[in-house]
Amino acid sequence: MKLLRWLKSAEGLLFGSVLVVVSVVTAIYYGPFIDNFFTYDDFGLIEHVQSGPKAVLLGYNYIFRIVANSVWLPLYHLSGLDPRGYNLFSIALHLANALLVYIMVARLFADRGLAAVSSVFFAASAIGADAILWRAANSTPLNLFHYLLTLTAYVEYRRTGERRYYCAALFLFIIAVLSKEESASLPLVAALFEVLFFGGFSDFKGIVRRTLPFAVIIIANVVVNYLIIYQVLHVQSELVTHSAFRPLHSLFSGWAVFFLQPDGRLKMADPRIYATAIILPVMLFWVKDRRLMLFGLGWVFLSFLPQSLSSLSQFEPKYIFNSISRHMYLPSVGAAFCYAVVLRDAWLRWGKVIGYLLVVIAFSFYLWHNYGLINSRGKAWASDGEPVKVFLTAIKQKIPQFPQNTWFFAVNGPTGRAYMQQSLRAFYGNPTITWIVDPLKYVQQPGQTAIILDVVWLGANRIYDINVMPFSLAELLRRAN
Repeated sequence: MKLLRWLKSAEGLLFGSVLVVVSVVTAIYYGPFIDNFFTYDDFGLIEHVQSGPKAVLLGYNYIFRIVANSVWLPLYHLSGLDPRGYNLFSIALHLANALLVYIMVARLFADRGLAAVSSVFFAASAIGADAILWRAANSTPLNLFHYLLTLTAYVEYRRTGERRYYCAALFLFIIAVLSKEESASLPLVAALFEVLFFGGFSDFKGIVRRTLPFAVIIIANVVVNYLIIYQVLHVQSELVTHSAFRPLHSLFSGWAVFFLQPDGRLKMADPRIYATAIILPVMLFWVKDRRLMLFGLGWVFLSFLPQSLSSLSQFEPKYIFNSISRHMYLPSVGAAFCYAVVLRDAWLRWGKVIGYLLVVIAFSFYLWHNYGLINSRGKAWASDGEPVKVFLTAIKQKIPQFPQNTWFFAVNGPTGRAYMQQSLRAFYGNPTITWIVDPLKYVQQPGQTAIILDVVWLGANRIYDINVMPFSLAELLRRAN
């Protein structure tokens, strides 16, 4: 009865409306790509799942995202080699995050209208689409899920003073940290909220005391990772290998969240860069409560800082997975909040009728614009995955099962050598399938089966035949030419 009364209340009706809108938007955006096939690092993650829990916990390329990595165990148990289960999981996370944006903003500012607009603009943003469209990037929406829960619990603690909320925030933050490293920005965002809305710098010692445990969790995670990777396993972490300190990138690139397309293409001559540099300060001074705008802008800047250290976050990417897009998923919450603050101010200045009208017009245009971007990006990911799907389907008809310790070289393969090896290992459940890196130096050893796979394509996504033959350097050179 209590739940029923809440659902009939103004608050319950608004939440229900937000749920419907973000569900419809998410379904329209990502529903057409529920069948998108596995690509790139997806195969490595599946291979680790097949190798057992230890390989999963160690992480693909030794990245200890224990929570995010472990999620692949139940996903593989439920969906196996069918990509739809993994895609549905990422889409559901995005929907959940949109609802958490509503809950968090409503708790932070006691303004359900501001929360509703923030939520729907976040759900409709295209900038972080790669975090949803690429299964290997599901650690990003998973991290944001716990990030938002942590902030909500922290603010509840600050509002009520009840320690249980603070303990819950610390526990949730541990899960966020074990999901992805970008959660390291959370203490900075919490401190920003303290400064803007809970007494400013007058309680500096209190801010340090409350946020320090979060910093300790981050430091402890870094130290444990270092000890295990470098002192116990004596290997290199991909996270460290692909890290770079680029001060200008850290300072300025995050602002691209307001206009960048999901493919990450950006030229310095792009007028949107300079328009954003003008519009944001104007909006900051135009809104009545500048603290709200500062919080949104601060979120964008601070949440991007840890991710800016990754050299994989590139403008003008050579490969689709190198786009900066997925690194903008967390900052896009701040951008959505800024849009909501501006529309809220227009509402307060010009009344409900004009306010409603502006929200509807702005959201309709935003939805139309971003739908086109996501549709294009989803097709790009589908295009990258389809040749691999066609290849695996054809090769399984040709070779029902690879012998143990098979070495192969592919002519006209559907993807790079590392991903071909991973895909064959994953889809045959055979970890001994190995790519011949240098055919000129390869010498077949006893117990090895060495073959050439010559793929004959009719088009980008159609195979005429796959010729399978014993490995011979002379035959390989003849077919390659």
